[in-house]
Amino acid sequence: MSASPTNNWRVELPSGGREGYLSYCEGDLTASWFWELGGGDVVLIIHLGTVSEWRAKYPWAAERRAEIVERLKQTVIGERGPAWKCEMQTRDDGYSYLLVRDQNQPAEPHPDEAYERARAKYIADGSLTTPSHGDAVMACETKPRGLLPRLSTWLKGIFVHDDQA
Repeated sequence: MSASPTNNWRVELPSGGREGYLSYCEGDLTASWFWELGGGDVVLIIHLGTVSEWRAKYPWAAERRAEIVERLKQTVIGERGPAWKCEMQTRDDGYSYLLVRDQNQPAEPHPDEAYERARAKYIADGSLTTPSHGDAVMACETKPRGLLPRLSTWLKGIFVHDDQA
């Protein structure tokens, strides 16, 4: 059951809040997707789901998914900000989402880059020194996700002294 393309459509994206649902409407038919605020240069993340989810939830729209996603992109960019751009990303499991980016905002660095910059700064300004004991080096090499846990682990390695090993 697929509908033919129509010019009688609209996108509803409520303003305000940190998350909600975006709706695409054609006549009496409606499809909705969860959206949430992003971080850094990502303003919004719109969760589109998989092709099979579209077939199950919105059979009238499934065959025209690319067309509808393009309409979502145009509407979000046109109504919400001329400096915004949308990019669709699909994970290995087929789940897709739109990242809406503000081209005027700098992208956040990858956590590994931020960690390495912070580590280099602390060593360069002399406030921290690189550990020399084998156990301390092993403690430094553990890599939890994110800047703070990694920096914390690295700091623990620095403060292990030979007499504590």
